Amino acid sequence: MPRMRHAVIDGAIDCLVYDQRHELPRTPGRSMHKPQMDRRVDAAFVRETGHRTLADILMDSALYKNSPKTTPGGETYPEKHGYFDEYYWIQSAYDEQTSFLIGYLSCGRELHLSMTQVEKLQEQVESWYESHEAPPNAKEARNEKIADVIAAIRKQNHLSRKPRQKFK
Repeated sequence: MPRMRHAVIDGAIDCLVYDQRHELPRTPGRSMHKPQMDRRVDAAFVRETGHRTLADILMDSALYKNSPKTTPGGETYPEKHGYFDEYYWIQSAYDEQTSFLIGYLSCGRELHLSMTQVEKLQEQVESWYESHEAPPNAKEARNEKIADVIAAIRKQNHLSRKPRQKFK
């Protein structure tokens, strides 16, 4: 369960930071480890008396109070969408992939898709990565970002729809 919860947080952060261009008070992956982040988000929801979304909580500087600006060591991902790529995808269990999509598609707010639609998209992303694998010794293998795959699938789905015919 904690891994699913954090996957929702990861998806929301991916959308908020890279697509919506919000600046979070700190970069969560670099300032807090996942269990600490999960506990703080949970506590923020428990304390909350009004209607606040995950996006509101993630953008609140109180969430990052007394956390270091960065966590020493580790890898850095300066490019758009950070480490949310095929490596992230294939290392996640099915329910974590679905949770990431819920966080990403809702952008930390209310989700406007059914679970059936989310699960269909999960299958399409999985299929995309299976059919678009880079050669084993390619320099940039497996770095196609999940958000870019979602955009390509949406574009492909949009183009495959037949235009409505006008009746006379």
